[in-house]
Amino acid sequence: MKLANLPRPAGDNRDFPAEEMSHSPAAPVGLAKATTLIPHHRERQIMQQLRGRGWVKGFYMPSAPKTLSGLVEKRWVETLGSGTDLFFRITEAGMAAMKGPVRISK
Repeated sequence: MKLANLPRPAGDNRDFPAEEMSHSPAAPVGLAKATTLIPHHRERQIMQQLRGRGWVKGFYMPSAPKTLSGLVEKRWVETLGSGTDLFFRITEAGMAAMKGPVRISK
């Protein structure tokens, strides 16, 4: 989604180049770059469960397939095995993301 296509608040007539807005801290929450760099609450919760535990069997993980697949796609969590013998572990990139800023919505 391009920034130019995002809805603006009433009365906002400012024109910003897309590059300038994508790096702005006041950029809309729906930006792909912002959402991939900062883990949301559920991602943080799952990574916290994995932190310091090594390989964790999938049976003990929350039933959140979309969130888990998103963590694997972002390489914050890695998997081992398949089916009923699936294990999860947090990666170094996941640990770095946990140390990053926390998104707070108003």
